[in-house]
Amino acid sequence: MPSMRAVMESRERAALARVKELRAEFEQVRAALADAEEVLNRRVIGLEEYLETLTQRRIMAVFEKAGGDGLWARQVAVGLGWDVSVPARVEGARGRLKRLVERGWLAESRPGMFKLPERDSAVAAGGGWRGGRGGGS
Repeated sequence: MPSMRAVMESRERAALARVKELRAEFEQVRAALADAEEVLNRRVIGLEEYLETLTQRRIMAVFEKAGGDGLWARQVAVGLGWDVSVPARVEGARGRLKRLVERGWLAESRPGMFKLPERDSAVAAGGGWRGGRGGGS
């Protein structure tokens, strides 16, 4: 019959071997998780960019439909079908409109009033309707 010490040492070696196996497995899982998170982040960023592009196109369609008249952020939000009783929706529209002004896709004729840039004056100023408006040049 083995001594108690031999039994304990045997169990300790078995436990150490199991810990070593689990640590190796843990490192593999950690690496796989990091890879999967990176793929997820790229897909989330891609989806956000895609959705932002769709929203920008919808905003531009609202302005094309409105003609040359300027629109307030609330009017754009209504044109997009957003619930304007929620102030955050109107502010979200305003933020997007400001970004489109920075890119030269829209002009802000007076504070809060957005419209399509005047194409004739933009062409005379040097280039396409985006050129000369701070967006492309």
